[in-house]
Amino acid sequence: METASVDARSLRRIVFASVFAGGLSPLVATALLRQYRAAWPVALLLIGMGLITAISVLFTREDARRLAYPLPDAADRVVVIGCGPA
Repeated sequence: METASVDARSLRRIVFASVFAGGLSPLVATALLRQYRAAWPVALLLIGMGLITAISVLFTREDARRLAYPLPDAADRVVVIGCGPA
């Protein structure tokens, strides 16, 4: 059976990135808006974050065929045909 798992190191990286990118972005955008009194620095921030996302997606490998949990073997499945007693 095939299984896929996330090791602890990768999970820490994912949590770290999501907390700092998702949590601090509004604070940085607010600081840019307050500093420059214009929307263009916030737009540049969003464009930069979009470019980082696009580049990381390009370098991510495909894991769609790996399973997150094992599937049962075909012998473990029961197929019932008909609706009356056997």
